[in-house]
Amino acid sequence: MIGGSSSGKEVLGQVLARLALPSGGSIKLDGKDFFQLPEYVLGARTAYVGQETYLFPLSVRDNLLLRLKIRPVTPATYDDATRQLREAFWKEAERAGNPALDPNADWIDYGLAGATGPADLLPRMVDALKQVELDEDIYSLGLRGTIDVALRPDLAEKILKARHALHGHLQDKSYAGLVETFNDDRYNRNLSVAENLLFGTPVGKQFDGDNIAADPYVQSILKSSGLELELQRMGLYVTISQEEIAAPAIGWFHIPCSLIPARPRRAERRRSGTPRCHRSRRKAANGLCAWSAGDRSEARLYESSCWRHPRSHPWLHDDWCRGR
Repeated sequence: MIGGSSSGKEVLGQVLARLALPSGGSIKLDGKDFFQLPEYVLGARTAYVGQETYLFPLSVRDNLLLRLKIRPVTPATYDDATRQLREAFWKEAERAGNPALDPNADWIDYGLAGATGPADLLPRMVDALKQVELDEDIYSLGLRGTIDVALRPDLAEKILKARHALHGHLQDKSYAGLVETFNDDRYNRNLSVAENLLFGTPVGKQFDGDNIAADPYVQSILKSSGLELELQRMGLYVTISQEEIAAPAIGWFHIPCSLIPARPRRAERRRSGTPRCHRSRRKAANGLCAWSAGDRSEARLYESSCWRHPRSHPWLHDDWCRGR
């Protein structure tokens, strides 16, 4: 339904989707009042796509299948104890005037999607994504996501098989230099310092983000390895470089990768991180070893900045540091 601005196309679409009621007149379908049709009849035969995009706070799969959930198709299975609780819930729903429908049942009408059941529903979903050119985006999101091995052991097993197959293909000379594989005995130049230290994915907040730089155990390891002052030196250089880049910024514009906030208004400069950086640079002029105990938090900032931006300054990590 197309038309000029303020022509009523959007309002008419909302009325036909029964998202808005007309202020006058009537709409009849085969001689019957359009607004007296049951919602499940209208929902199974119409779809409304407005000018504004909206996704429900659910998974992509649930958003795709929402229109197919008209009525319960297959009842859910419960043990005796749970069934008694559900029956009490349904009775209370009827007393309150609500339909006694089970939200845990399978509501998907597979026939509307051209499928016969859950087994062949996925290809129909992929076809729908291809029609709106979303298939590659969803595929990329899936590769960056995580899976629950307890819920999908079959998928985890297939991914492991794919990993070994992919590793075999990467041995081809035509792929040399395109992928750097994980090796316990070699520093990975495509990972940050923190990622090289952990050599894994943090499962909690203790080693996530900048928390790893302030962790006492990690600090003890760095100190015993002779890396503490070296990382602070490199982090200090990175922070100074970013501050010099962001210094000419006006107002609240600042570079996304910068750890130093943009130049603030005069009344707010005392709360800015930039004067603190200037002060820290002067303190560090005579060497990081001269810093007092109260200044160690600022040293952690430099250390953290180095860990967050290793790829921007790969030349900072020499062979000695990588060996450590």
